[in-house]
Amino acid sequence: MLVKVKLYGHLPDLAGKDEFGVEVTAPTVRGLLEAMKKSCPAALMSALVDPQFEPPELLVVAAVDNMPTFYSEGIDSELKEGSEVVFMPALAGGQLPRYHRPPCL
Repeated sequence: MLVKVKLYGHLPDLAGKDEFGVEVTAPTVRGLLEAMKKSCPAALMSALVDPQFEPPELLVVAAVDNMPTFYSEGIDSELKEGSEVVFMPALAGGQLPRYHRPPCL
């Protein structure tokens, strides 16, 4: 199944392009990320996801067909043929991923 990926912010610089297609076998964002590991630069993948956690934690905002994944199933959000997945870094505000949070004093 072919999925269209669009990158924003500094992510196109890491990938060398701002949009591309990826053939996925598992119809989820997690499956897309697994497929991207095979064809995308390691620097891009490091900017997109932190593999230390299970499930892997997204380090950017992801949207599937204009719906942010944090409103649906997160990394397990479903994809369908022709889905458009957008990855963009947070531009301002928000909450840091759990491993970046300072310890409580």
